[in-house]
Amino acid sequence: MLMDEKIRFVMMPEMRTVSKYVIVRETPDDEIHVVKDFLHEQCLMGTARIFGCAKEPYATEETDSYGWVFYASIPNCIRVPDSLVECTLPGGLYAAMPAGDDVTESWKDFMEYINKRSMYTCDTYRTCLEEFTPGIGNAYNITLYVAVQEHEGSELDCETMN
Repeated sequence: MLMDEKIRFVMMPEMRTVSKYVIVRETPDDEIHVVKDFLHEQCLMGTARIFGCAKEPYATEETDSYGWVFYASIPNCIRVPDSLVECTLPGGLYAAMPAGDDVTESWKDFMEYINKRSMYTCDTYRTCLEEFTPGIGNAYNITLYVAVQEHEGSELDCETMN
């Protein structure tokens, strides 16, 4: 499938979230239970969106562990426990692409594609995200999100993600 066919543009709403910072090795999938347990307790698993992103310390050649933050969207009526942190994910225009089996390689391809396009640029003030949606068995489907800004005069075909 061509990159143009994989990528879509979405207007993501601002979201109230709970977040949890963890140190992971290899893959954050092993630590997602931190927010999933909370979502189950609050009966939000069917409606919450789960995101994640890498944070300091970043992986290096010397170490394979790195920081990761999980975010889960929650309604305003939910009380946030002391074990999690409340924060807001900014909304706005994002380019979105499903990740392949190798998420790192998918990120490289995605960023290369975005950097070559002339109608938009990366918005470095907003975090790149990975969204985790249920897959087959215990696996997750991962969608990559890059915050982008339109260049003046360009028109993008956007979806609204509520």
